[in-house]
Amino acid sequence: ECRGVDRDVFHVEDFQYDFHKSLHYGLEEKFIELDTAIESFVSELKNQNMWKNVTIVVTSDFGRTLTPNSSGGTDHGWAGHTFIMGGSVVGGKIFGDYPANLQKGNPLDVGRGRLVPTRPFESMWSPVAQWLGIGEKDGLDEVLLNSKKFPSSVLLEKDDLFHPSSDNDSKVCEDEGTPISCESSSLNTTAPTGTLSVTPSGSPSILLSSPPSSVPTVSYSIAPSGSPSILLSSLPSIVPTVSLTEAPSGSTTLSCPSAGIFPDEYTLSARLGKTRYCYRIQLRVHGKLFVDTNDAGCADFKKGSPFNGRVYSKYIRTEPGGIAMYEGTWNGSIELLQDKSLIEARLGVTAEGNANTFAMVLVVPDCGALPICNEIIPAEYTLPARFGKSNNCYRIEVRDGGRLLVDTKDPGCTNFDAGSSFNSVPVSNYQRTDPGGIVIYQGKWSGSIELKQNPSLSKAKFELTGNSSAKTFSGILTVPSCTNIG
Repeated sequence: ECRGVDRDVFHVEDFQYDFHKSLHYGLEEKFIELDTAIESFVSELKNQNMWKNVTIVVTSDFGRTLTPNSSGGTDHGWAGHTFIMGGSVVGGKIFGDYPANLQKGNPLDVGRGRLVPTRPFESMWSPVAQWLGIGEKDGLDEVLLNSKKFPSSVLLEKDDLFHPSSDNDSKVCEDEGTPISCESSSLNTTAPTGTLSVTPSGSPSILLSSPPSSVPTVSYSIAPSGSPSILLSSLPSIVPTVSLTEAPSGSTTLSCPSAGIFPDEYTLSARLGKTRYCYRIQLRVHGKLFVDTNDAGCADFKKGSPFNGRVYSKYIRTEPGGIAMYEGTWNGSIELLQDKSLIEARLGVTAEGNANTFAMVLVVPDCGALPICNEIIPAEYTLPARFGKSNNCYRIEVRDGGRLLVDTKDPGCTNFDAGSSFNSVPVSNYQRTDPGGIVIYQGKWSGSIELKQNPSLSKAKFELTGNSSAKTFSGILTVPSCTNIG
């Protein structure tokens, strides 16, 4: 409204889909992130009765090879997927020609499963632009500069993609019963070109046959409705402003580094509104944010009862300035601060229930981020670790030909420590140690183990979390010294 427009285009980017290695392990997490984000956004649009006035386009600048490389990943391809959804979209349709076969010699395969697209980007953007009210007389060719390079048979029309009732070129629309002008001539026809910044000129690149593409791009195109425009302030915010009533006052706080904090897991009480809940915060790869709404003030947990919290969000990363980002059913951030005057950590929480967003401040006595180990000596450890409700005995081999093994019949490694043999079952094979001390494993289970050093420890310790359904895991092996020789 402030800018005098009745429709708009929003461009959102999500990165880290470029899996040249460890595709099986990393891609699933990215799919969960994307699915959760879109699900939350669509739910919010439906709550605001805006779903029929919004079209979401999820696309990328290129696809991937169908064949893997030597690092368990895929390389840059050509043809890729594009998904279009919205309340006015005719769903359940697939456009594009799937290859007759995926064997070597397929005419659409230029090598290693790099498929030639059968439809250009213009094929999907043309009906979206028409749905926004841009017709041929309004300069559609100026918005889609390459459309004339392709035959009309591969270009979609608005009626191919949208319900006939979703005609946004109507001369009059209603706003709370009062007719207002919706003349298409009032639309700035050059506005939608902002979405074309990711489109390779002259390179057709939409085909619903290749694997997930490199950098999914989500464009939210908002058409005129009873409320002519939508303000960004009405959409969920990733980092809501937090007014922390329980943070220490009058003390000196410093931001913890992006390397994180140690320990990287805390179970703390905090007040949200008038109610105290018990929170478990995991600040590590594959970490989660849990909330136990039935244990006020963590009273039961402090008495020794198990923590029965529900997962609300997943750890994504820690940004410079010590801001840990989380995404999931709830999206938000946790600011990490250090206050040496504290004896124990403290937590402050605020949230916006309508938008499913939160903001927290975690203040710890000492950031205590541990140095990483790019290699460890010795390269084998047999240690207990809790996985879910079980306390198993694990053997971690960090070397070429090494494995991750588990003895589920020796709780806490009690028998092994008493001199019994290690009766293990291999669950994963060592692949490599990446920069930053991240050990990658693949096998029946796939995952990673971070290598860290803590000189205050008398012996090594192992922490583990994972997903039994997906058979993925994430662990931290902390040793007194990275190279303990002698």
